[in-house]
Order: sequence, then C-alpha cells, then structure tokens
Amino acid sequence: MNFVLLLILFVISGAIGLGYQVLWSKFLLQFIGISAWSYATILCVFMSGLAVGSQWLGKISDRLPCPLKFYCVLELGIGIYTILIYESLMSGAGDMYRMMARELLASDAPTLLLASIRAILAACVLFPPAIAMGATFPAVLKYAAREKENIGSRSAGLYAFNALGASAGALIMAFFLIPTMGLKASLMILGLGNLLLALMSFIIAKTWPFPKETYHTSVKEENPSSPEQNRWLLLVFLSGFLSFTLEIGWTRFMVLVLGSTTYSFAVVLASFIFGIFLGSILLHFFVPRMKKSIVWFGLSLSITGILVLFGMIFYPFLLTISKTLLNLLSFDIQAFYLAELIKIMLSFAVMLPPTVFIGISIPLFLHLFADDVKRLGQISGRIYAFNTWGNVLGALFGSLILLPLLGLETLFFLCALSYLFMGLYCLYQEDKNAYRVTMSVSAIAIMFSFLLPWDPLLFTVTPSRRNSEFQFNNIFTDSIRQDKILFFEEDPAASVMVLEDIDPEDQTSSRLLFVNGKVDATDSGDMITQVLCAHTPLLMHNKPEDILIVGYGSGVTVGSALSHPIKSLEVVELIQKVIKASVFFEHVNQKPLEDPRTRLIVEDAASYLTTTPKTYDVIISEPSNPWIAGIGSLFTLDFYELTKDRLREGGIFLQWLQAYEISDSTVFGILKTFRQVYPFVYVFHGRNNDLFLMGSQTPLNPNLSHISERMQQPEIAKNLKLAHCEDVFTLLSTQMFSPEKISLLAAHGQRLNTKDNLWLEHQAPMELFKKEYPTLLYRNDDRLYASPELFIHRFGLLRDQGIRLHQEFHNLVYSPKRNLQQQWMDALYSLYPHIPEIKKTWNDYITPLDNQQVLSLLTEYFANEQTDLANSLMEFRLSSILLQAQLDANTEEFWLKGAKELTQKYGIRFPQVSLFYANLLISSKKPMEAAQVLINVVHPLPKQMAITFLHSCYLADPELFIEVIRVYLAHPDEFYKEMLLSYLPLMPLEMQRRGNLLL
Repeated sequence: MNFVLLLILFVISGAIGLGYQVLWSKFLLQFIGISAWSYATILCVFMSGLAVGSQWLGKISDRLPCPLKFYCVLELGIGIYTILIYESLMSGAGDMYRMMARELLASDAPTLLLASIRAILAACVLFPPAIAMGATFPAVLKYAAREKENIGSRSAGLYAFNALGASAGALIMAFFLIPTMGLKASLMILGLGNLLLALMSFIIAKTWPFPKETYHTSVKEENPSSPEQNRWLLLVFLSGFLSFTLEIGWTRFMVLVLGSTTYSFAVVLASFIFGIFLGSILLHFFVPRMKKSIVWFGLSLSITGILVLFGMIFYPFLLTISKTLLNLLSFDIQAFYLAELIKIMLSFAVMLPPTVFIGISIPLFLHLFADDVKRLGQISGRIYAFNTWGNVLGALFGSLILLPLLGLETLFFLCALSYLFMGLYCLYQEDKNAYRVTMSVSAIAIMFSFLLPWDPLLFTVTPSRRNSEFQFNNIFTDSIRQDKILFFEEDPAASVMVLEDIDPEDQTSSRLLFVNGKVDATDSGDMITQVLCAHTPLLMHNKPEDILIVGYGSGVTVGSALSHPIKSLEVVELIQKVIKASVFFEHVNQKPLEDPRTRLIVEDAASYLTTTPKTYDVIISEPSNPWIAGIGSLFTLDFYELTKDRLREGGIFLQWLQAYEISDSTVFGILKTFRQVYPFVYVFHGRNNDLFLMGSQTPLNPNLSHISERMQQPEIAKNLKLAHCEDVFTLLSTQMFSPEKISLLAAHGQRLNTKDNLWLEHQAPMELFKKEYPTLLYRNDDRLYASPELFIHRFGLLRDQGIRLHQEFHNLVYSPKRNLQQQWMDALYSLYPHIPEIKKTWNDYITPLDNQQVLSLLTEYFANEQTDLANSLMEFRLSSILLQAQLDANTEEFWLKGAKELTQKYGIRFPQVSLFYANLLISSKKPMEAAQVLINVVHPLPKQMAITFLHSCYLADPELFIEVIRVYLAHPDEFYKEMLLSYLPLMPLEMQRRGNLLL
C-alpha cells in the first residue's frame, strides 16, 4: 500500500514536471524567440539541469535518514521558486537579453554570440528548478527500494508511473490547462501542485518509516564503477542520444501526418512517453524472473532497431490513411476530439512498438548493475544522468545537425542501425545463439527497409485539410503521379518542399511551396494576395522609404515591394530552407535577394522587433495560418505593440489574415486585438478569402492622383499586372471595411489574443477541423451597402463605373461557391448578358442557371421533399436574387410571384420557403407584407437564411427588426436567442440597446 502511494505521488510528479517543461519553454521563447535554435537551447538547458541534479544530488539521498523528506524539500523548493521567484527572474533575463542584443546588433556581432547569450540566460532561469527535479527520482527510488532484490521492479514501477503522469500531463496542458487558464495561471497551479506533493511525501514519510541500516553518512564515494560498468554506461548514454534523436524525427514526421497544430505536438509527445510507460510497467512485472545478464539489454536495443526498420516501410502511407480517416468524421466539435483520438492511434502505430523497448533501458540497467542499497541514490543518479546527457546531445545534434543533414528517411535508418549495432554488441558478449538469431532478423529488416524507398509525393496529401472527395487510392492516380518534386529538404525548423503541380488535362503547371506539409505559397492562385500584400500599404503611404516584411515565403511580396523606389527592405524569415527553395519562384519574385536594398534576417520576428533599434515606414506581416503552432504569437496584442513601437509617425502596419477555416467570433476577436493597438483599421481583400488588416495611429489620407501616378511607373505597373490590378479604381475596389465598420465588428470580439492566453493558437485548429466560415463578416462587407466611408466612394470613383467595378472586382477576388462577389456576378449577368466582359467572366466561373431554372429546381426539390438540395440552392442564390430584384422590376415581379406560389404550396412543411418569400418582400420595400408572412413561418429555420433575414429586416425597417426579435425570443429553441446575441453587437448602439432590453 505504501509503494502504491509512492506511485500515485510519482504520477502527479510526472504530470507537473512535463507541465513545467511546456510552460517554461513558452515563457522563455517569448524573449529569446521562436526558432529551432531556441527550442533546442531550452530543451538542452532543461535536460542538462536534470542530469546535473540526478548525478550531484542523487548521492545525497544515500546519506540522509529519510530520502523521502529530501524529496519533500526538493518539491517545496520548486514550488516556492515557481510561485515567488520564476516570473521576476524571467522578466529580468528578458530585459538583460534585449539590452545586450541591441548593443550587439548595433555592432554587427556574430549570431553565434547572441545564441550563446540566450543559452546562458535560459540556464540562469531553468537550472535551479531543473536540478531539483533531477534529484527526485534517485531520492524516491532510494526510499522505495529497501532490499537489493526489488531494485529492478521498484525502479521500473516508479519510472513507468512517472512517464504515465508525463504523458497525461502533455495532453492536459494542451487540451485543458493552457486554453482555459493561460500561461501565468497555469504556472501558479503547477507551483501549488509542488507544494501538494511536498505535503503528500511528508505524510508518507511519517507513516512508512525508513530503516536506518539502508543509508550511510560517508561523504566519499564508495565502490566506484568498474571499467566494465563504465563501458555499459556508455551504451546507456548512446541509447539516450538515439531515443531523443528518434523523438525529434518522429515529431517532425508526425507533424506531416497530423498537422502542425499545438494539439498535434501534444499528441506526439504523449504517445512517445506512453510507450516508455508501457515498457517500464512490463519490466516491473517481469524483472523478478530475469537473471542479471546484459543479454536483456542487448535484446531491447536490437528489437528497437528492428521495429523502426519495419515501421519505415509504412510511414509514408500514414499521411493518406490519416486524411482518409479524418474525412469520415462530421464537422461537429465533438468529432474534433474523436479526430484527436485517431491521431493518438496513428501516433501509437508509429512510435509505440519501439518506445516500449526504449522505456525498458534505464530500469533494466538499474536491475543489472545496482546491487548496493546503501549506494542506490548515487548509482541511480549516475545512470539517469548518463541517459539524460545522451538526451541533451540527441536534442542538440538531432534537431540542428542530423535531421537537416540526413533527412527523415536516412535519420530513421541510421538510428535503427545504431540500435542494432549496440544490441548485437551486447548479445555477442554473452549469448552467441541470440546474437546469430538477432543478426538474421536484423538483416531481413534492413532488406525490407530498402524494398520501398519513400516517395516524396506521398508527403503532399496535407491530412490537416479535410476533403470529402479524397480516398486512399487517390495517391495511385495519374494526376498525382504526374506531379514533380523540385525541392525537398529538412530545415531545423520545418520540412520544406517545392512541388510542380501538373494538370493532366491541359498539361499546365503551377509551383507550390510546402512547409511542414501545408501549402504556404504558389506561383498561380496566391499571386494576387502576395502581390497586393506589398502594394496596398506602400501605395496608401505617402512616402515609404524603409520597409520590414515578416515572412519570406516564395519571395513574391518582397519582390513586389522592391518595385517601389524605397531605400531599404528588411525581411525576417524563420526557416532557412525556405530561402533556398525560393529559387524555384524566381520567374515571379524578381530575385529580391540580389537587390542591394534587401537585407535578410533569419530570426523570429518578435525577437527581432524586440531587439532592433531601427524604425520603419511600413511593416508587413505575412505569416502562415494561425492554426499552426507558434504562428498565433504573431497575432497577439503583444506582437502588435512591438510593431507599433517600431513604426515611424504616419507608419502603416499590414497583417495578412485568413478569412476561411475560421469562425466569425474568432475573426472578431482578432479584429478586437488588432484595434486595441491600431485605432484606425482599414481592411482590404486579396484573393479568395485573404484579408489585409491595415492599421495606423492616425486616419489615412491617401492622395488619389499620387497613387495613380505611382501605379503607372513601369516597375510598379509591370508587377501589378501579376495581380490583374492595373489602375487605382481596381485597387480601391478591394477595400472591404472602413474603420467605422471595424469598430462595430471588433466590439463583437469576446477575447483578446495575448502571449499569456494563447487563445488563437488553441481555437484556430478546432475551426480548421470544423471548416468554419465567417459568414457574418462577409454579410457586413461595406461594399454591399455602398458605404460612403470607403475610399472608392470618398474619391467619387464609383459614379461612372458601377458595372465595371463588379467585373474587375470579381476577377480580383473570385472565390468558388461561397464568396458574395460570385453572387454579385451572377445577378449582374442575369441583367446585362450582352456585356462581353461580364459574360466571359461569368461563363468562366459560374454554372449557368437563369431565374426560371432556379424556380423550376426549387419546385422540384420541394415536391420531392429534397430539402437539403433546396436549402443549398436558396442559400447559394438568395443574395443574387435579392440583388436582381432591387435592380430590375421584371425580376422583382417574377420572384415575388414565384416565391408566393412556393409559399402557398410548401410553406407549412418547409419554413425556409416562407422565409425566402419574406426576404423578397422586404427587399421590395413591403415590410408589412413580410411581417404577415413571418407570422406563418414554422421554426426552426436554416441558420444562414435566418441571419440574412435579420439583416434584411434591419435595412428595410428597424421597427420590423424589433418585431422579428420578439418573434424569435418567443420561440423555445435557444438557437434563436444565441443567434440574436451574436448579431446584435453589429447593430448601431441604439438598436443594440433596444434589442438588449428585449433580451
């Protein structure tokens, strides 16, 4: 029973220890920057502290009357350090680093010197608690293993349950504690957990006395290890090196399989540690029957290598399996957690078999060589330290040297061979038969690993983006087999690939830049966004001279910025291999790194902005999507504050933002965060659903003639043609929101995204999974209502070019099926089919469907009770029909008659028909008739149509809008109240007040 209590103690200790590793890393990365070097530095410093603690302090357990009380003191010290000291020390280290880095950057000091300073400061912060943590295992083992015979089983049990706690801790931190509590509160909770462990250990020590004969007071080390034991300790060191190298390789590989979200990293870490738990717990039960022979250690190493080799055959197909399984799930939030469970199963398939045998190594070695209970703390500390020092070098060399140098496939192969070599060496010493059998199996495994070399095309599947049309056998089709891999290399920070995607029908091709399995840039579809991301802020600024761009990507944005007569351009890129891959985009990026005005900085953007003394006229932040782990930090309040401090008076900051795979509430939260720093926010539209948030401290007053003149300059005009944007009218027609509308949308944001709560990093992956879409955002597009605050109206450009606006704008921002601009084009073609430009654009992108066809299809769908098809058709065509009805009397008359007939026939069974008719009546300025139709609507209603109806009601007659609120509130379904709560904040203040009174 007493040992069971120790196991429970160590489960909690493992969870807290892993929690600290996660939290300390996030805190320290805030001042030393997010990069592969930073992660490696923090991990090495932390693991080094564990090694030092286990080796130096482990022997102290041998000299104390009760080692568990020493453990109690250690936990008490960690808790007090965390609660009272850590934050102040970290803040001081951050201030010192920023001060020193600014001085060194000003004097052009080498990057290695800055990296050394980071390591020293990280050590000052992490070493004290890490050393204390390293001493906990020897202390508890010394207390638990009181007889020589049970050293192996007790060490295996404690090691297993500590790993179990760490595995659970990884999931708890990612899925619960950090998302709900934030970093600082989570750290305080862990500190309190240490105090609880101290109390528990003190109580156990009182109830289970420690025998005096099992400790000694000699300060001098007794019975030093023999040369033979030192030789085996070298193997423990090497196994630690290989295990961490494998963990780094698996983490990189599983990011390709699972997606690079913060949840995926937690799943991979938990799966790796859970395998160690299984191996140690199995050893706990079997070790009493095992004789003390190095053969067992050799078998565990050999089997690890064999399992890695056999597993490599199936690794590339896991991406396709992952995507196929995830495609089977619904888009509900409950399915998201089922998807994470599937990810755990896939991680188990890769890592569990070999990690079970990796988990055996330390407790097995203790069973083989720890034969003196009085010196158990010293012996166990030394063994644990040797393994941990191997971990340190594995983390350092594996991530920064071996992975980039060898690539994933070769890294796995050489790690497996190393395990086989060490295992066979052990077997050869004592059991020649086992050696020969293992050698034969190893040869077969090596042969099989060569049978199916990895096909890089299998790494382009992108499982994180679900596609219901994708099936496993798609990877064998000719359309994929015709694609070509132009570049595929590993960077310390990411896997980078350039793919030439060839269309099998017309043999046209486009190039795609993949970073960790996700497309981050292209030379085709993304060109509009990449080009306008540079031109929009530079043209809006009256005289831009010094520019900073965050994110290099394909280099197109940097090349576009250099087409302007600026003085200097700095570009900050985190991934070195992205720069190398960009040579495959030189046909569209104008080779920007050859321009003498360009300066490349391979660094984390936040860290660079913190340390650089330079200021800029324009800062452009074009990172990847915020659902990727670490990217959310570039959308935080803290990062925006940094950019504000580095902008000159009148400066402009542009933030690229995806407006797809994300919800309205999250977009509004980002807008709220952005506007907290930049009071004047102008939102422009790139390609499809790409947005540019353009912020400034003062209102923008662009000079129309000056912009037009600059756009005609040869270099700028040539570059703008890549975005089909050749005049000022087309450029300004991409403005989507004015600062006045943004203030309303931002007021709807529920949370600010900060470096403490990391809200976006945890929310965005869920919305990626659910394939959310910010419908309400697009419904409030200022262009739909000809807002006088838009530049295009302020300059009077819309008077004579109404039809051309839609044609030009559609070419610029076309998005299939869901973009409102498609509905504009649909409506305009129905009214003006004789205009060649409109007809060509419409025929290129939209399925021909005239009003009579739409009505006939609706009648057919409702008659056959095909409500899903009817809903889809109405939701897709509703805005087009309403716009047509407003612009043309004949269309209005046709639809009023047709919708009325549909309502009379089907309105009782299908409430959406009545709502469709009510929308038409409202748009036709017949609000009282619409109200009468509304009374007969049977709820519930399709959500999108209900929101459209609410907005139509408000625009037509605010009093009718109030009446609709009353009807919705009278309905027992909470859905309608929730919809009103989400919609009201977008209304003017008076309407909000009246609506809230009713609520």
